[in-house]
Amino acid sequence: MSSFASNVSLLGALVKRDLKVLKSRIFNVFIDNGAILAVVLILFGYLLPKMGMPKSFIGPIFVGNTVMSFFEIGFSLSINLVHDIKFNRFVDYQVTLPTSLPWVIASYIVNFIIETSLVTLPILILAILILGDKFVIVHLNIPGFILMYLLSLIFFATLFLLFSFAYEFHWFWSNIWTRRLEPLFAFGAIFVLWKKVYAFSRFWGIVFLLNPVTYVAEGLRSALIGGDTFIPLSICIVGVSITTALILFLLFPIIKKRLDYV
Repeated sequence: MSSFASNVSLLGALVKRDLKVLKSRIFNVFIDNGAILAVVLILFGYLLPKMGMPKSFIGPIFVGNTVMSFFEIGFSLSINLVHDIKFNRFVDYQVTLPTSLPWVIASYIVNFIIETSLVTLPILILAILILGDKFVIVHLNIPGFILMYLLSLIFFATLFLLFSFAYEFHWFWSNIWTRRLEPLFAFGAIFVLWKKVYAFSRFWGIVFLLNPVTYVAEGLRSALIGGDTFIPLSICIVGVSITTALILFLLFPIIKKRLDYV
């Protein structure tokens, strides 16, 4: 068997193990999805419109709510990884497998994509269908959305991998939200539109542009909703891709140092 085929086989085995774990709690995942969908429909289909939010804002803010879910799922999975690095050390077994480190990282990324897709995609699709004309779509770019969605999940997967390996267990628990995630969340154009921020203040508009989460939120909006209200999709794709590449560049030496992996 060639080296490439062997690596793919091991990647498949690692992903299969993660899928078995996911299968054991798939029922709870769908129950949670139903609860989240109900809350989203009440909020975006009734409360916000009744409180005077224009239809043109419902879709963009709902997409931002989906990006918030990326944070929540990424944090949840990173907790498991941080705990494993500190106590269980299953990761030690993974990095000693007859494969290279990038393939091990790929298994974590694939697992994140699968779990996050199971949670966010059904809610996203069903909510858009049920909200109907409250979710205003100017021009839907399905290929662009698929690409942007996958790039966004890869970005969040690598970001939380970096945080999980870069920081010790106790520091992670005590500080990761306040010192790392909160600034990314608050200045990531999740619940505001970047062009609105820039029109209000050029300074804060530039600050938001320095945050890769802005390109995730705006890129998903641009692909799913369309129009000239958001940062162009092509710019967002480039922004997220460059940031992800930079994270991967930092991630490899950090993992080797943390695990004494040679």
